[in-house]
Amino acid sequence: MKRYVFACILLALTTGALAKEFTWKNLAILYINEYDYFPDDGYVIDYIREFHPESWNALKEDEFLLEEQKGKYVQELDSRLNAYDKMELYTIRTGVELGKYDFESEMFPVVDGLSENTYFQVQPENIGYFQRDSMSIPSRLKVFFENPHIVSGMAIDKEAAKEFISERKSSSGYIDREVTLILEVRLEGLVDSESDSFMAEIVEAKFDT
Repeated sequence: MKRYVFACILLALTTGALAKEFTWKNLAILYINEYDYFPDDGYVIDYIREFHPESWNALKEDEFLLEEQKGKYVQELDSRLNAYDKMELYTIRTGVELGKYDFESEMFPVVDGLSENTYFQVQPENIGYFQRDSMSIPSRLKVFFENPHIVSGMAIDKEAAKEFISERKSSSGYIDREVTLILEVRLEGLVDSESDSFMAEIVEAKFDT
């Protein structure tokens, strides 16, 4: 079976750097960057728990050892914050279903596509720590889109579309129409000062079949 990758949108030129993965770790750095509370102890503790879980296991019960070593983690987090670039892109991958081919527009429309209410969320790898302990960074961070409707469908010419359907058809006639939608997004900041949600611009969207 052939593998297709279709770019349906390219709104802005990128710097050529690889986009970052859509993870709680990466969004947590942005979340802290949005506030002026650093080096608040809560942020530092959350940072150690998620970025250095093995160290946290040794530090969490010994407040004196934690106090002695906290400074190096403050410096490390400060370095990450200083390196933050507002133009960085983040990669979100999700499965979507394609509808029947539109011969007029020459595309497969996305069934139940993105909307203003669509969001993706991430949580820490070490979520157990956050469920047991208080925290300064939300355990779930969300991303909404300011331009969701630009992802309307997978553009493809008629002959290639026919081949795509043929390769996706089973012996019983069932056609697998699910593909991977890959979004490159730029985060515009938190929705508001009390929010756990970011607003993002979709810069590029691709379908990987």
